[in-house]
Amino acid sequence: MILTGKSKPVTEEQKIARDFLKNMDAGQGADLGQVPLKYRDHILMLCTPEQLQLVEQETLDRIDTDRFWQKHCETRFGIKDPSMQSWRDSYFYEVEESKEKASRMKKKINALSEKQKLVKASKATPVLEKPRRGKEGSLSFSEFNRKPLSGGIKKTRHSGGGSHVTRGGSGAMPALMKQSFARLQSRSVMSNEKMH
Repeated sequence: MILTGKSKPVTEEQKIARDFLKNMDAGQGADLGQVPLKYRDHILMLCTPEQLQLVEQETLDRIDTDRFWQKHCETRFGIKDPSMQSWRDSYFYEVEESKEKASRMKKKINALSEKQKLVKASKATPVLEKPRRGKEGSLSFSEFNRKPLSGGIKKTRHSGGGSHVTRGGSGAMPALMKQSFARLQSRSVMSNEKMH
């Protein structure tokens, strides 16, 4: 047993396990074949899933790691019984399932975000441009509709208690068009005189 400052005493197994894991993370190999048997369990117990997988790949001797995968299944996914033949298979199955679930959730969130953008855009007030004159002094379509119609739609109440909708100003549109055409003709006459 090794004593260190204020911390708890470090056992020989813990020291060897920490050194082995540091060396493995530094890329110095993960072969447990050279480690005495009495230290292997302690090392495997401290391994992360990635480290455990690396140990399985690099160790030439066949080692049983299933009970260490059980620990990761229980802590990460809360699984008490393996859904596959081994705890290792169950762990990787659950990892894939959680990736697929995250992917589906991401797609749903993106779809909702796009839908909210469309709704927001549809509620936005359009900015109207100031009407412009077309080529050669002609009036653009927007000038014909520049002034509101006199009389518009009105809701009136009659003495009978009911209400109905009426449209007033029946001669408003033809009068507006006559004024616009008159302006158009006077401008075209003036532009023709300037050219001659």
